[in-house]
Formats: sequence, structure tokens, C-alpha cells
Amino acid sequence: MTSIDTREAVFGSNFKEGPSRTPFCQLLLAALDDFMLKILIVCAIFSIVVEMSFASPEERGSAWIEGTAILLAVALVSGVTAWSDYKKEGQFLKTLLLEEKTRTVVCKRDHKEITVHRNHIKVGDIIKIVNGMNIPIDGIVLSGSGVMSDESAMTGESDHLTKETLEKCIQRQAEHESDSKVDEQRTHHDVPSPVLLSGTTIQTGEGWFVCVVVGEMTCEGQIMASLDEGPNEDTPLQEKLDIIAVDIGKLGMYAALLIIHVLLLRFFIEGMIRRDFDLFGGEKGPL
Repeated sequence: MTSIDTREAVFGSNFKEGPSRTPFCQLLLAALDDFMLKILIVCAIFSIVVEMSFASPEERGSAWIEGTAILLAVALVSGVTAWSDYKKEGQFLKTLLLEEKTRTVVCKRDHKEITVHRNHIKVGDIIKIVNGMNIPIDGIVLSGSGVMSDESAMTGESDHLTKETLEKCIQRQAEHESDSKVDEQRTHHDVPSPVLLSGTTIQTGEGWFVCVVVGEMTCEGQIMASLDEGPNEDTPLQEKLDIIAVDIGKLGMYAALLIIHVLLLRFFIEGMIRRDFDLFGGEKGPL
């Protein structure tokens, strides 16, 4: 067993599986999971049952057409939506795969500089700091010149933080503590840090740092694990769209009920005018 295999067995791997493509059937079911479409499906089935039950033998052959047309429209809308999402997801995964192939770093192994993909970084690898690089793991700065990191993705702070070696950080901390400045003027950014967090970006500088944590134990890995474990929450836009869809569905239901009552009232009024029936028990008038 080589030293690389030993380090991977002891400290773990930094390998991250790529996103898998969502099956078309799952996207189709997600498209059907809509309040308006559910109402249309129920109404279409109800229409078919009622029309087929009360239609005369001559009209029964065409009584199912209206409800079936609604079902076909629902199937067409949901199918087009699912196919569009399937194609867009395929294009996104293709772009993501091309971007993933470029996520490489230069590291030292056996006193040689080699290019390694971020999935194959091991604890103990000495990685080169390059301006603009995204830190894939947690590490400690070994040497550097003018290294500044943007940790807004991790901490939310937009200030660029200075990164130095551990010896220089201890020296700067001692100087900071012995300084005669007022305590209110001091901030935690006055002393540089030797720690590079995964998910952060190098803004300026160059140097080398050693990998100390990989995989799910990194800062980025822990955040992603917590997001995967938590429930999928809707965005504010999705919540507003759901409210609008529910309101539209309620409006359509109220309109349908109103139309039914109007038609029933019209049926009774016309029947009483033609004397087809009498609500008070009178005799049926002439046809």
C-alpha cells in the first residue's frame, strides 16, 4: 500500500459524486403535482361519469368526448413541461461536467509538481496557491506572498482576509496584543490567519498550503451535508406563485358553482314558463 492509499484510508477521500439526472417519469409526476391540473383531472373524470350515466343511448357514443379532451389537454401540458425540464437539466449537467473537468490544482508529491483533480486530493498534499482559485479543501498556509482570501461564501463577510504562515500569525498577534491602541479600534481582522477554508476564493497572492481536511469533514462538506439532511424549502417566489395558483383555482371553482346555480335556476324558470312541471303539484300543461 502506497502512502497515498494509506492517507486515504486514514483521513478519507475528497471524492464528490456528480449530480445524477432526474428520470423523466419523476419530472412528469412533479409536473402533474399542480393544484389546477388536479382540479381539471377530477372535473374531467366527473364529467365523463355524469355524461355517460345520464346520456341517452343515441348520445352515449359521443358523451365521453368533452371529459377526454380535458384529460388529453392535461397530459399535453404536463408532458411538455416535463420534457422541457428534462432537456434543460440535461444541458445544465453537460455544462457542469465540462466545468468539473477543469477543477484541477497543482500540488507537490514526492518533490514533484503535478496537476491533480480536486476529487483526488489527499491529506498531506502541498497545494499551490494561485490568484483566483477556489479552495477545494481546508488547509494551512506554509508559505505565501500577499495572499488574501474572500470568505463571503462561508462567513458572509465581504472583507478580504489576509493569510500568512503560522509563525507570522503568532508574531502579528503578539505585536497586536502589545500595541498601545485603544481596544475599541481593534478588530479580529487585524491579525492574519493561516487557515484556508474550502469554498473560499483567493483574491490576490501566491504561495503553498498543506491539505489538512478533505471530504465531508471540510467546512464546505459540512454545510452541504446539513443542506442535504434538511427539508427542501420553497423560495419566496415559489410560495407567492403557489398562493396565486390556489387563488386562481378557488376563483375557477366559485365561477363553476355560480354557473351551475344559474343554469339550474334557468332550467326551473323555463320549465315553469312552459309548464313542463309544477313545483306546487299542479297538472302538467300541454306540450
